[in-house]
Amino acid sequence: MNDLPIDRIPPNVKHLQRVQQGDPIPAETEDVETSTGLNFCIHPFSKLITKKLKSSCTDPTFGMALATNELNHRVYITSIVAKKSASKLFATLPATRSKIKGAFIVEIEGVPVFTKDDTLASFSRLRDQGSVSFSITFAPERKLSAKHVRTSANEYCLLAPATKWPDDIPTSEINSIKSSLLLQKMI
Repeated sequence: MNDLPIDRIPPNVKHLQRVQQGDPIPAETEDVETSTGLNFCIHPFSKLITKKLKSSCTDPTFGMALATNELNHRVYITSIVAKKSASKLFATLPATRSKIKGAFIVEIEGVPVFTKDDTLASFSRLRDQGSVSFSITFAPERKLSAKHVRTSANEYCLLAPATKWPDDIPTSEINSIKSSLLLQKMI
């Protein structure tokens, strides 16, 4: 299915090969029509909101309290401060809070941002340039609960090649667990 050297095969392909117990993965028997129903995007979020933020305060984050997501290490908004620039993104402060509290910041003035440091650097750069307003793109994905974070991290570790399993679990049971998790992700 690919011509990569064995040491460069991605973890998901290694997992599929393990599930197949070394047998080659069979080729698809049917053609897939890509003109309908197959969409491509360059970000992992299902919905994006782009707003124009007017710089009307001296707060370095324009009134957004920022934090880093534990699972994917992306910056997100924990709260909006009243009477600051960000509080005016929507018609009212409660509307602004309900729309973007917990949302990831994806892009600032056309520049993708991932971490809190990226975001703060972009804000600083815009302030230094004297920008009166700029566009900011949010992904309104809500912050995962502690239970969902643990579940996602556990699933990731189950599929990671370097996962250490206790000696008392049979290999067939481990493969069964991994296969069922993979099937759940596909559904």
